[in-house]
Amino acid sequence: MHELLFYGDSRLRISALPVVDFSSDLKNFTDFMVLMLNQSKALGLAATQINDRRSAIVVRNENPDISPYVFINPTITKFSTEKSSDGEGCLSFPGVNFVIERSTNVSLEAVDINGVPIIIEDISGLTARIIQHEVDHINGLLFSDRLSAGQKLLVNNKLKKIAKYYGTHIQHTN
Repeated sequence: MHELLFYGDSRLRISALPVVDFSSDLKNFTDFMVLMLNQSKALGLAATQINDRRSAIVVRNENPDISPYVFINPTITKFSTEKSSDGEGCLSFPGVNFVIERSTNVSLEAVDINGVPIIIEDISGLTARIIQHEVDHINGLLFSDRLSAGQKLLVNNKLKKIAKYYGTHIQHTN
């Protein structure tokens, strides 16, 4: 059983472990992640958000007719020096959006569910932002970690409410 973890849960701070088993279990798990992504209408999901230590992320394609991307053991190999700030939300922070500064372009190395290498250069736009957000998750970082000290002061009470409420109202998924 997987459970969606919420801000305040220390398990969100645990880094993912590299995937070494590319059996049908991984395919079933990533299919579940895509289903959860679609049902929640989220843009991305990291395995660590649903209490699974595997280094796996799913990222919604900007073209709604194309299935979400599935990246196993993703690593961002290049960040552009050009940055942009935009609003981001997160399933682990229900009802909260933060303006986060991120690189406008990234390059990614990963493998697919069969262990075949994937190298994508110069990813831009919303997809680049989502990949950075989800790779942060598998590295134990939360988007709230990217807030300035002033921003953190402004949202501190809201974060405390999320941690308190969801700490006693855990949502379980399949």
